[in-house]
Amino acid sequence: SSSIARALGDRSLAAYSDSYIGVALGQEGLVAAEGPARAALAWFEDASDLYGQRLALLVLATLLIRQGDLANARVVSEQAVRVARAYGLGRELGIALQVLGTFGIVFEQFGKHADADSQTHDVLQVVGSFR
Repeated sequence: SSSIARALGDRSLAAYSDSYIGVALGQEGLVAAEGPARAALAWFEDASDLYGQRLALLVLATLLIRQGDLANARVVSEQAVRVARAYGLGRELGIALQVLGTFGIVFEQFGKHADADSQTHDVLQVVGSFR
C-alpha cells in the first residue's frame, strides 16, 4: 500500500501505489479515486516520470467519464495522449487513445452525435499520425 511505501521513504512506489488505488476506485466511478490520482500525478510531474503521468491522467480521465464530466474528461484524455506520445511507446499511446476513444463513445451515449463524430475523427487523426 502507499502508506507502507511512504513509511519506507519510497516516493516512487507510493506514487505508483496511489495510481493503482485510483485505477481500482476510478473504474467504479468513486470520487475517492481523485485524491490518490492527483497526489500521484503531482509526484510524477515533479519527477518527470512520463509513464506515471500518463497513468495518473488516465485514472482521472476515466473517473471524469464515469462521473459525466465530459468537458474535463476530454481535456485530461487529450493531455494523457500528449504525455503518452512524448513517452514514445506504442502500448502506452494505444491505452491513452483507448480512453480518448471511450470519451467519444460516451458523447454518443449522451446524444451529442456531432461531438462524437468530431471526437472519433480526432482519435483517427492521432492514430494515423502515430504510424
